[in-house]
Amino acid sequence: METTPALTVTRPAGSGSLPAYVLPDSALGMGASLGNGAVWIHTKNTGAIERVFSTVLGESLFGTIALQYGGMTLPLAAARFSHREDPSAVTYIGLRPDGPRRTFEIHPAYQRVTYTVAGSIAVSETTFVALSDSGPANDPSIVYQVVTLSNRSRTQQQLRIVASGRLRGSTPADVRAVFDERLNALVAWNHSMANAVRIFGLTEPPTRYGTTFDFGSAYDPSHVHALGNSTDAFGDVLGQLQLDIELPPGETHRLYLKAGVFARSVDEAVQCYQSAPDPDTALHRTIGHLEDCLRASQVLTPDAVINEGALWSKVNMRRVMAAYPQGCAFTNDPGASSAVVVRDSAWFVYGNDYFLPAFSRALLENIAKRQYANGKLPEYYHAVNGEVEDDGLNINDDTPLYILALT
Repeated sequence: METTPALTVTRPAGSGSLPAYVLPDSALGMGASLGNGAVWIHTKNTGAIERVFSTVLGESLFGTIALQYGGMTLPLAAARFSHREDPSAVTYIGLRPDGPRRTFEIHPAYQRVTYTVAGSIAVSETTFVALSDSGPANDPSIVYQVVTLSNRSRTQQQLRIVASGRLRGSTPADVRAVFDERLNALVAWNHSMANAVRIFGLTEPPTRYGTTFDFGSAYDPSHVHALGNSTDAFGDVLGQLQLDIELPPGETHRLYLKAGVFARSVDEAVQCYQSAPDPDTALHRTIGHLEDCLRASQVLTPDAVINEGALWSKVNMRRVMAAYPQGCAFTNDPGASSAVVVRDSAWFVYGNDYFLPAFSRALLENIAKRQYANGKLPEYYHAVNGEVEDDGLNINDDTPLYILALT
């Protein structure tokens, strides 16, 4: 008889008073969804990012972002060096997670996935988007991933990490990329959408990089091949970054991956990417911001589940607060739709007004600008292009609900 996978609530070190759920991947159909004023991401139950959606453009600028690991034993490495071969060109053996399960930590500020590879390498992948104290309009349009690799064996390990991101997203298949050594990153844009820019980089120089049509290489279970240092591939391509490291016994290596999406020129996007906070600072500020705003309107009952539910309802409201071209608003289908439904917005204000009333006011004022001359409010409006729709109705419940939200 199958048993329900265990779920525990914990307060991780360094996360202050905020709780997290810890559970195995078998208890998840998919991973967490994370968002801020500029981006929305879905994750898979492997920890990989499924896509990165730009709220400003109303498009996904990345498809799947995944990490691949490879290992090489020291005797083989020594043999390669003795033949004077380029060590970065060596094919590494693919490393898969040990055992059937990964462990997920779902925290208000991040998602962390932990597992081991090669029997002795502990892997931790922390994914998050940064939240600003000054509101959704100032949230960075960057997805951060912090990867920690710890060698628990008595032998030095040669490891290769390859980060792959599908650069097309939901845009046309005409993506061009170049490698920018100043950023340690691939900078990519659409030929038909010059203001749809993505930057995919590490905070340290990669060993190699490239763009490719070989999607299978990112999921090869047996080998992790060296990249070609070429960005000639153009269209629906993978952007890839390779990092080869030596990990002595008992040592830990941390690497930081940043995926930025921008509705700007390439030069402006580069400036925004460079000015964004570093990953450690961004995570620290995000946790502090959530601690501050979640203190408002705390629910304290004898039932811990109710208390946690009230806290997470505020977390999820903060995640969907977006800074659209048409002003601050929220959608009930983030990452897929830019439609701001008036009735849903009215009900949203009922909960949100207790802890972030400034956003409630901005949302209601934004809706008021769309009122028809006869006093009726629309069913919804498009937060990117401003188009208004009433579905042909001569009466609806949006107006009375809006009045209730105002009171």
